[in-house]
Amino acid sequence: MTSQETDIQQGWRLVAASVLVLTTAMGLVAPEVVNLAALPGWQGLVLRWAISLVVAAGLLLPMVLGCSQRSLHAVRAQRERAEARLRYIARHDRLTDLRNRDRLLGLMAERLEAGECLDLVVVDLDRFKPINDLHGHKAGDRLLCAVADRIRALCGPADLPFRLDGGKFAMLIAANGTRAEHLATALSASLARPFDMPNRTAQLGCRIGIARSGPGLAPADIVQNAEDAMHKARATAGAICVRYDLALRDMLREKASFEADLREAIAHNRIVPYFQPIYAIDGRAIVGFEVLSRWLHPVRGFVPPDRFIALAEDLGLLDRLSDQVLRRACAAMARLDRRLDMSFNISPSQFGNPMLPGRIKAILDEHGIAPAQLEIEITEHAVVSDVEQARHIIAELIGLGIRISLDDFGTGQSSLATLSQFPFQKLKIDRSFIASVDSSPQNAKIVSGVLALAASLNMNVTAEGIESEGELEFLRAHACGLGQGYLFSRPLPEAEFELLVSMTGQATAPAAVPVTVPLHRKTG
Repeated sequence: MTSQETDIQQGWRLVAASVLVLTTAMGLVAPEVVNLAALPGWQGLVLRWAISLVVAAGLLLPMVLGCSQRSLHAVRAQRERAEARLRYIARHDRLTDLRNRDRLLGLMAERLEAGECLDLVVVDLDRFKPINDLHGHKAGDRLLCAVADRIRALCGPADLPFRLDGGKFAMLIAANGTRAEHLATALSASLARPFDMPNRTAQLGCRIGIARSGPGLAPADIVQNAEDAMHKARATAGAICVRYDLALRDMLREKASFEADLREAIAHNRIVPYFQPIYAIDGRAIVGFEVLSRWLHPVRGFVPPDRFIALAEDLGLLDRLSDQVLRRACAAMARLDRRLDMSFNISPSQFGNPMLPGRIKAILDEHGIAPAQLEIEITEHAVVSDVEQARHIIAELIGLGIRISLDDFGTGQSSLATLSQFPFQKLKIDRSFIASVDSSPQNAKIVSGVLALAASLNMNVTAEGIESEGELEFLRAHACGLGQGYLFSRPLPEAEFELLVSMTGQATAPAAVPVTVPLHRKTG
């Protein structure tokens, strides 16, 4: 029985009870009331009026109760409609009217509880954000609705489409062989077709991840697996769709383990500076050193810097790591008997931070290092991403007395334009040009041209990656001032570098320095 029927029955029961009570009371007292009502004068008149009022109330009571019941029913119905609407809104995306992430988790839980085997297909749009930013949110909303319509059109009777967030959608289907892959192929083809927009068409694409339910997997786990597979597809060149499997699971677990190890290493200051000497090519005396980050893991061994530095940047920990390494390098520099110059690499993401000059200056002051002893190395990418910000930071660093070097010169797409816009004081020729410069005519022409350009601009030059006497002789013959590379020395830990400096003094460096450190090339 519905709540409406229950309310009606209760109302009529109340009316019937009221009439019964009134009738019984009137029947019991009627003779006495009639006799009293016959009395002359005002007493009889009052009693007759009272009897009339009671009778009228008895007649009106059912009507009053009926109206009250109708009002109560209308209020209850309105409330039930509002509650149903709120439940619908809570389970659906307001823009596309597809079910949302919460509803996906609820339906998956119900179907898994019923013993079904499910495939979840997660679709993430390509190139949606630039279109949304360029043409506005209204155009972006229309585009998302059009995407939702195409996804609906591909759904079978038992398939359920969802919008998770932003440009991310999903489809929940019964697991059936490779049907999910076939559906993914159809989705990719459908979403690759142009979308009509006011005054233009929009071209999208997508990346797709698929995950299957399994023992011990909660709905949230399956969604995460599908999203991880989608991210794998996005990170793999040429991939559109990836299914979550054991290999991907193991890779993600290793990634999570490596990330945890890196967080711990940074938290406990276990990533240390190594020092690669920089020599004056004419005389081969040590004039400075480049600071490189090295991480010796107790199980993994030496971790390649290009691996952990990139991850630290992704995790937002690179500023902290950089400050730790610079601080330890400055402490070592303060202990040296000789005055040497120090080169330190700054990544493009760090170079966009307006707090960078102040942080560097504070570390130098902490250890009593003159700013003129520090040279900051940046790549072309660090300045072209935000020219005005780069110009401001470079000016501030130079104002502090710190020198700026353009690293990996020649590997960018517009190195000459970059060189003309900023007051760099040194160029570093990338190792790719130094390799076999004495035997490669092409490299010889490039290096000769760079050295001539630097001379015309009164700039110093450091050649990276010198590994043979022939390369050194070529550079000496073409008046290259500074060099570093394995011909002189590999990157050294602090103690070995201090020993090397104390042994060489101002004398010519040995042809090669025997060390027992791993053969990791320069990175960060």
